Amino acid sequence: TPPKSRKKTTQRALIRMRQATARSSDPFATHGRTDITEDAANEATAFPIFVKLAAASLTDLLGHNRTATLLDVDKSRLTRCITGKENYGADLVRRIYNLHYIVIRALELMQPDEIGPWLMEPEPFLGGSIPINVLQLSGPVRVIQALEARAAGAFA
Repeated sequence: TPPKSRKKTTQRALIRMRQATARSSDPFATHGRTDITEDAANEATAFPIFVKLAAASLTDLLGHNRTATLLDVDKSRLTRCITGKENYGADLVRRIYNLHYIVIRALELMQPDEIGPWLMEPEPFLGGSIPINVLQLSGPVRVIQALEARAAGAFA
């Protein structure tokens, strides 16, 4: 079993994940879409609380350093964005929402501490490609398909 402090952190991260996705009034929730649109990413800068919740839940769940690495952003920039000292920018908003979507779907199949390493290791259902690379290059569709194949118990 994880240490008590790690367990609390994981519970807090799961709560934030649910909060960030449960907002039916959230104009940037994916609601079945596979990628956040350019317009939504640009508009997200007008509603930074949604982006902040998604980014904060990712850092709670995956850790600050790993989240920055997965988002391909400098750790200090991520901190400045989360604390409101710097704007996210449309590209970073898109990466945050896409990663957030993948992590939420992965939580259905994996323990929270398994998600970060899985995103950075070759995945048989992606032909040996690394999920975070596929996400960055072509969006979340193929990564979600790989997660669904794992859930179905398919063999690579």
